[in-house]
Amino acid sequence: GQAFLPEMLDKVRRARRMVDTGHLTVIVQVDGGINADTIEAAAEAGADCFVAGSAVYGAGDPAAAVAALRTQAEVASKR
Repeated sequence: GQAFLPEMLDKVRRARRMVDTGHLTVIVQVDGGINADTIEAAAEAGADCFVAGSAVYGAGDPAAAVAALRTQAEVASKR
């Protein structure tokens, strides 16, 4: 139930640049407010892993919610 903080996307972008240049070997994870409205922005910023508790466990069909979020993230990360 945590709020998505768009101001954190610059930190995600900075971490992604460091990983891409070989300065870090990490998985960039975003936790807090990840749902169908926010996952694309986080993926475009460079996140690899997403914590989407409420968006999944509050859904009528959690498995379908995970599948939909994964698809959104995969498409957005290729942009």
